[in-house]
Amino acid sequence: MAQRRPQEWVSAEAPTPRARFARTILAVAIVVGAQALWLLIPAATLWTVGQIVDTTEAAFFIAMLAIPAAVVAFAWVLGAANRRWLRMAGRGGQGPLEAVISPTIVLALIALSVWLAFFAAHAPSGREQLIP
Repeated sequence: MAQRRPQEWVSAEAPTPRARFARTILAVAIVVGAQALWLLIPAATLWTVGQIVDTTEAAFFIAMLAIPAAVVAFAWVLGAANRRWLRMAGRGGQGPLEAVISPTIVLALIALSVWLAFFAAHAPSGREQLIP
């Protein structure tokens, strides 16, 4: 396997302002991406499938397969960004992804709970048949 040439920001010296700025921007992108992993990716996948497929039943069936695949693919991208950040920081161990993934899951669950409680138009009156 070929050796990788070290990047300019991985050194024993203090990082340059440009390297610190790049590392900060990448960390912000990881934080935003971690929140998007639980909120935006599933919603965007469901919307996209709904635009492609004509029937509601088919859309939900395809979405049951597409949403986990999209979340796994985006999680891989976040993992790659986290590894890049670790290389830029010149250290191993934990990066920003490990620090933010659990709080973003909690925020996503809170957002889902608020949406279900206050904004979803689903309150059955008791007369509807929930399962046909």
